[in-house]
Amino acid sequence: MSSSTIENRVGDLRVRIQSLSEELESLSSHQSELKSRLFREMLRLRFFQTKIQTHQIADRLPVGRWFILLCVPLFLAAVSLIFTDVVLGLRLVSFFAGALAWTSSISALAVLLNGSDKLQLQSKLQQCQESHSQMLSQEENITKRQRMLRQQIGESESELAAALHELRAVQLSNSFEKIRGDLYRQNWKAMRDVEFEQFLEKVFQALGYIVETTAITGDQGVDLIVAKDGVRVAIQVKGYHSSVGNGAIQEAFAGMAHYQCHACAAITNSRFTNSAVSLAKSTNCFLIDEESFRDFVMGRSDLIQSVPR
Repeated sequence: MSSSTIENRVGDLRVRIQSLSEELESLSSHQSELKSRLFREMLRLRFFQTKIQTHQIADRLPVGRWFILLCVPLFLAAVSLIFTDVVLGLRLVSFFAGALAWTSSISALAVLLNGSDKLQLQSKLQQCQESHSQMLSQEENITKRQRMLRQQIGESESELAAALHELRAVQLSNSFEKIRGDLYRQNWKAMRDVEFEQFLEKVFQALGYIVETTAITGDQGVDLIVAKDGVRVAIQVKGYHSSVGNGAIQEAFAGMAHYQCHACAAITNSRFTNSAVSLAKSTNCFLIDEESFRDFVMGRSDLIQSVPR
């Protein structure tokens, strides 16, 4: 997948996450407002329920409502006065407590006993109950939607993280591809000996290999040892202007055993003799010459692909 395609996908995911987050924030604000309305509606519901119950109690009593309005507040005032004076010992404030109890209770009773139309009270109570139920249903729907949005945001964030990881991998690959292209455009055909070895070190590093160099003398037929994905390859390097013979394959094969590698290869910026090609086939030695050098540098052929796992 190209870098631009992944970047577009990353942009789309970010827009989606932003949109979902804004909707979630809007729902949270609406839910807060709904809870406030729900609380007020619940108070109204409790008020009408209490008012209806008060009317029912008053209707059962053998005395008139005026008697209730007179006696109940006086009783509550007396209780408050006695409690404040005798129990708490606050005589100075007992009269104020009694007066407060009398005025608050008579006001509350006046409100609760006001209006005797039972059908009207029942209708208001039913309206409150329906409104309260609708608000509860709305809150439940909002909660479900919030849960769904959070799940979608989590999934989108996971997709975004994966897309960003993929984008970084593609960008890194493109960067290495540019490096490999720059290396191939060098005059590698004219390189000899150590210069060609050092050039190949850079190529293998750009291909993602770990590179080890061997001693210039006593290298046991191996100039480089490269490793990737747990596979070590012994390499004989020949920067020649003429054909490379059997000796390079023999050295690479012997060096593979000496350095305990999994495979061997011979690389030249020239070409191999027919005899060397035949020997390489029988020893499973990987060959790279001037014709296959471009595919090798650009990462189209991999040394470890032919190694048995």
